[in-house]
Amino acid sequence: MASRASNLGFSVPQCIKGDFMKKLIIIGLSILSLQSFALSAGDKAPAMKVPLTSGNTFELGSEKGKVVLIQFWATWCDHCQSELPVLSSFLSKHKGDSLEIIAVSMDESSAAQEVAATLKKHNLSGGLGNKSNYSGWGKIRQVPTLFVVDKNGVVQSVDWIQKEKLTLETLEKHIAPLLSVK
Repeated sequence: MASRASNLGFSVPQCIKGDFMKKLIIIGLSILSLQSFALSAGDKAPAMKVPLTSGNTFELGSEKGKVVLIQFWATWCDHCQSELPVLSSFLSKHKGDSLEIIAVSMDESSAAQEVAATLKKHNLSGGLGNKSNYSGWGKIRQVPTLFVVDKNGVVQSVDWIQKEKLTLETLEKHIAPLLSVK
């Protein structure tokens, strides 16, 4: 029995009769897959290690005392491409304010040169997610996805895209106050 569910990596058992039940199961599984982050605001940020396109390595644990924005993105994502310049501008404006932005690309390894060129164009640090260790952060199912970690290593925001559009104004409103905390 071929079904749309097979596109999701499973097959609907023969014992389930009717299109209504099949659609209900598919909708339920789709909803569950969207909320799969292992973290919530207020949780201690787990370890993260990202080999950067510059050849260095980003380790979240060594960023204590800084506010860290972690942007999961992809070169093929138009929305991501519109957010990278915003993040770059915010970083430039707050240079020296204990702010770090890391852009983790969810592209395949074959796009490494394009990822490096995009990051260089926007003067951002980052690397490929498939070469990174961020297992404690949960499954990243959509891009862009932005996490905010405060100076004490506590997650302040999970999946920004669900909350507000990423603009300089919203970054100033939500992130700038975190920068002023001692």
